[in-house]
Amino acid sequence: MNEIKKEGLKRVLKRHEDNVDNIQAIVSRMTETGFTISTKELDDLAGVCALLTKQAEEMAKKDASRIKIAFKREEDYKETLERLQTCISENAHELRKALLYHTAKPLVWGIERSGFFNGREKWAKGFENQRV
Repeated sequence: MNEIKKEGLKRVLKRHEDNVDNIQAIVSRMTETGFTISTKELDDLAGVCALLTKQAEEMAKKDASRIKIAFKREEDYKETLERLQTCISENAHELRKALLYHTAKPLVWGIERSGFFNGREKWAKGFENQRV
């Protein structure tokens, strides 16, 4: 391996390390809102958001089910779903920015290589603490 390739790899690794904190902030916001986030959902958030949209619909249904009056229940469902969808779209935009999707050189390893989820739904940096 020549020196240029090593420096190039160091730059790529540095770009990933620099964005792990941004990814953690996104995960924290999503879990505080009530979403269950794993690597699969985070990957979905960077893509089409289908899994998270389904999760939002289920959360809104559960929240609205406590209301007995039908028209109020539907109104609450729509309001909650809209709030959750806004959360998804804002965080999806932030994640795409963190992964540099808007550039000619997005982060090549993306989500799975930047870190991993530990058992407490926290995004952990690096791989030195990961257990197999």
